Amino acid sequence: MSTQHWKGIPVPDAGDDLLDAWPAALDAAGLVFPTASVAAAREILTRAEGLGHAPTAAHPAYIDVGGVLYRADGAKSAGRWILRPVNEAQAEEGSIPESHQWGLQSDQRADAVSVDLGIRPYDRLVQAVFTVWGQVVAGVVDAHLTIMSRNFAARFPSAANGATVTVTGMTVVPAGQNPAVRAGFTGAHGVGGTFNFTSSPQYSGLVATATPRSMA
Repeated sequence: MSTQHWKGIPVPDAGDDLLDAWPAALDAAGLVFPTASVAAAREILTRAEGLGHAPTAAHPAYIDVGGVLYRADGAKSAGRWILRPVNEAQAEEGSIPESHQWGLQSDQRADAVSVDLGIRPYDRLVQAVFTVWGQVVAGVVDAHLTIMSRNFAARFPSAANGATVTVTGMTVVPAGQNPAVRAGFTGAHGVGGTFNFTSSPQYSGLVATATPRSMA
């Protein structure tokens, strides 16, 4: 079968054995098959593997489980088939490693935490939230959040007992680019400042999510 449909499905040539040609074509066709559960889907994949038709990265299997579409590319974890939702959202968390007192000059930026969403071959809408407790000792200090080169900020109030601030940001990250999500602190313009902050996950942390976006 030297001929392929533009979707990658092998097409029998004149004289090819059709009984051999059909399984090869169906393996490559990317058909969706329904099952009652993820467990049932894994059983079907195991039977297919035993017959020599396991899914691969080039020819994955697509399974409809209760209206949710999963993709299996042959990967396993602890001997079990990995089923990934199609268009699955990415989510990563990061924590500040240590509590500190920092002194920052005017416009001086210092990143304290980052998360890695990697590079993908499609556009993504990336959203991030940086929450942190801090206590300004002197001057003025901002919490900042950066996605690629876009900056977001929130200012710590001058509160005797400190305060929790949250910085949120969202931007489109084009295909082939790294969101490079990071967060930290900036000394306010013309002032700078000294402040304390905590690494406790109850008060401080960074969360980022990414979802696929239409390619126009």
